[in-house]
Amino acid sequence: MANLFRAFLFKLRHDLAFRITLIIGIALAVFSALLFLLIGVLVNEKLISGEMMFISSLSPTQNFGLAIPINLIVFTVGEFTHGSIRNKIIAGYSKAKIYASLCINGLFFAFSLLLVYVLLCLGLGCLFGGYSGTLRSFLGFGYASDYVPKLLLIAILSYVSITSFTVFFSALFRSIGPAIPVVIIVILFAAFAGTIASSFADKEALIWIARIIDPLYAFGAGELLNVGESQAVKTVQTITNETLICGCLSNVAYAIGFFLGGMFLFKKRDVK
Repeated sequence: MANLFRAFLFKLRHDLAFRITLIIGIALAVFSALLFLLIGVLVNEKLISGEMMFISSLSPTQNFGLAIPINLIVFTVGEFTHGSIRNKIIAGYSKAKIYASLCINGLFFAFSLLLVYVLLCLGLGCLFGGYSGTLRSFLGFGYASDYVPKLLLIAILSYVSITSFTVFFSALFRSIGPAIPVVIIVILFAAFAGTIASSFADKEALIWIARIIDPLYAFGAGELLNVGESQAVKTVQTITNETLICGCLSNVAYAIGFFLGGMFLFKKRDVK
């Protein structure tokens, strides 16, 4: 496994698509920060902060969030089309180790890009607007005090399950054509399903179903909470403990399920 990972790192350092994606992520972070700063100046409002930029950068459905699985598909499919997988089998590596390395490499690929983008967004947000003071006046609400750590945990596990899901379909199709639309459509559907389900607040059963089966429910739910008393009452966005627990368990279950399913199918298929 160590040799497979070292081979992956060597290939990644020389991969043009990875470099381009990294540059795009940096440019997008800078552009987003400058755009919010400019709009804030025009409307005479503070529309940028480190907290706001950090939260928005974590979403799997924001621009760069979708770029990560797309480029991971390109990279993983390339392992098949360029004969790398076949060469590893000839070299004596088992299919189980090869598939496990694909998933480990995929996690490193995804989180390397995500880390650079998230930290840059956070840094630029803090530079131009400080950390706190998110879009409260613009959206009408802020964030609960525990919203950021809860969202961060959900985001980490979400990208783990998305990576497992992406590698699964990349190895299954071994072609960019069908893999990209399937992965992107499912991610978008899972993210927006939370928004749809949360609009039926009176349907508690529906909310619980969405929490359990939708790994991205926390990103689209938009759960609001009134805090304070009397004239000091304000509305904040929150992630309830129920949503947090269900989201963590759901993402872990999907990650393990796609990993085991992908390994089973990979071991059964011939690699030419």
